[in-house]
Amino acid sequence: MISRLTFLLIIVAYLWSFAYYSPWKTGHIIGGGDSWGYYAYLPAMFIYHDLDSLHRTVAKRYEYAVNHSPAPDNPLGVHEAHPTQNGRQVFKYTMGVALLQIPFFQLAHVWAKLSSHPPDGYSFPYLLLILFSGTFYALLGLYFVRKLLLHFFSDTITALVLVAVALGSNLYYFSVYNPGMSHAYLFALYAGMLYATVHFYRRQQLILAFIVGLTCGFITVIRPVEIICVLLPLLYGERRLGYLQNQLNFWKQNMAAIAAAIGGAIVAGLPQLLYWKAQSGKWLYYSYKGESFDFLHPHIKGGLLSFSNGWLIYTPIMVLALAGFWWLYRRQHPFAIGAMLFLPLHIYFAYSWWCWYYINGFGSRPMVETYALLAIPMAYTFSVLHTGMVKRVILAVLLLFFTGLNLFQTYQLSLGVMWSEVANSAFYRAIFGKTHLDRPDLVMFDSGEWQPDNLRLAGNLYHNTFEDTTFQSFATDTISYNNSKSYYLTGKQEFSPGMAATLDSLKVQGGKYLRVSAKCYSPVRVYSWYDMSRLVVEMRSEKPKFKKWRAVRIQSKLGNDNNSLWGGKAKVWEEVSMLVKVPHNAPPGTMVKVYALNNSSFPIYLDDLKVEIWEKQ
Repeated sequence: MISRLTFLLIIVAYLWSFAYYSPWKTGHIIGGGDSWGYYAYLPAMFIYHDLDSLHRTVAKRYEYAVNHSPAPDNPLGVHEAHPTQNGRQVFKYTMGVALLQIPFFQLAHVWAKLSSHPPDGYSFPYLLLILFSGTFYALLGLYFVRKLLLHFFSDTITALVLVAVALGSNLYYFSVYNPGMSHAYLFALYAGMLYATVHFYRRQQLILAFIVGLTCGFITVIRPVEIICVLLPLLYGERRLGYLQNQLNFWKQNMAAIAAAIGGAIVAGLPQLLYWKAQSGKWLYYSYKGESFDFLHPHIKGGLLSFSNGWLIYTPIMVLALAGFWWLYRRQHPFAIGAMLFLPLHIYFAYSWWCWYYINGFGSRPMVETYALLAIPMAYTFSVLHTGMVKRVILAVLLLFFTGLNLFQTYQLSLGVMWSEVANSAFYRAIFGKTHLDRPDLVMFDSGEWQPDNLRLAGNLYHNTFEDTTFQSFATDTISYNNSKSYYLTGKQEFSPGMAATLDSLKVQGGKYLRVSAKCYSPVRVYSWYDMSRLVVEMRSEKPKFKKWRAVRIQSKLGNDNNSLWGGKAKVWEEVSMLVKVPHNAPPGTMVKVYALNNSSFPIYLDDLKVEIWEKQ
């Protein structure tokens, strides 16, 4: 069968990719964040026995962590846990992923004890096998997706959908490059739940009902808002909205199955409830302190279409799945009604979260778990496109393009060329197809402003060497450029002197470009993008209303010969510049301000702040 061969080839591709990207070498788990927060239950419980305080678990991670930035609001110095009122530490992340990782953790522990690796929860065997568990569960999910699709579609269509989901979506990234996150696990649980649901409705066996409840329970434990997954098994077989009597009659006749499903959910959820009770004194505990949903202001458009991790921007192949909902409903597929209710709710909840662009990933993370369900409408689209030679060619082109794009962009991310969570349209356009960055690319990454290369200098607007005595309080010659004074910004002085004038006074018209530049020096290397100083161009008018704000980070441009997104050196003088187009709709009285901004504790030194006018040749 072609789908079986396809699945075997996907296994080979995933194993090769896992070995190639070697996520255990790139700071996952020991670097902190979500992957450590999910996993740390296991060394805390089985090795250090400090679930109440986490002090030994955290101290050992510090021995491995590189460039660790302690959290000031927790005595342990970690962001992934916080103290409760009774003094115990409680993990921010729920334990569902850790429970699924237990077999791999135990294998790693035995390996470490039988080898020269320290059995401390962070040495090579643990990193390798815990991260591989994400790859394993992704493949397990794909196995169940194949079995599920074969119930409804041909072997050929099943094979094509497997390729699309496994290699054409960001499931691939979260399975081989960043498998410590929760999404590969959730994908597997959804696939298992859907497959068990189909078989339960055919056989009504209590063990299948238990498995449905168990998988729904684990899904909810990993991500509580995913409790809406119960819509899929509860509404399976319902053919039309508003006609639920048959469904209610079915469940009345299968009360034992409901009890079995509830029992499975309790088995999955009880460990988490007991943990919360022990740590906080409460059976239900909200562990995401300072983070919340805003259901009145969801960012649905941004979540779907933004260049900052927008779902369909970075996983465009899923447009084919959305198109399939038409046939899913028209052909009265048993999952149609459940899917049509589940997906909008899932999207609404996902993009009501405060961090709707979901950092620490490639593309929109919370949509990955839905791919087991979306494989079904995608199969309908593929079935329609698989009839007739012309349609088959279109399908082949789309599949090859989207799959190639996903694989290449994952490779770009591994090179440091792509970073989708804070990208923008100008940067995306600039790096499309590239395997290395140029300096204008870095500027576009920061500013979102296209940096054209076909311009010529048309005039000078402003030049400040900071030699004027009015700048005496923050001028210095201890660190200087060309033996002259420089201006330094610290936490006490956030804004530098700069240009402030209207467009009409500057005689600058729409369509022209402002080029702002300065010689800059940083005495220390700044690693976080959010702590870097910036050169800013601000345009603002009150009547009529108009606003444009652009900025370029300074420290990441200094001594960055390779033009890496994470580059930059300390103690190097270098020019930092940016081009900003004046929009044609900017009112003549628009105030233009150009300045340097430093709202962190890291000092920055400036000289030769210039503003020039450039125009197309």
